[in-house]
Amino acid sequence: DGKELMGLNEVGACVWDLADGTRSIGEITRIVLAKFHTPSEEKVTADVQSFVAELIALGALVWHGGEQNQSR
Repeated sequence: DGKELMGLNEVGACVWDLADGTRSIGEITRIVLAKFHTPSEEKVTADVQSFVAELIALGALVWHGGEQNQSR
């Protein structure tokens, strides 16, 4: 629809790369926590869920079914 996704930070880019349809949001969150050594699991979980929901709302990701699996 002519929409562009621009200006992702390093964490957002990581989530985008991981949202390939093979991982759940929980798996993506665990990878982000490990990669960026973030102390607040609750904040990262909320941020990843919010970001993925925003990408779905923009049409950048499509709900793929299963346990909150996303695909591009």
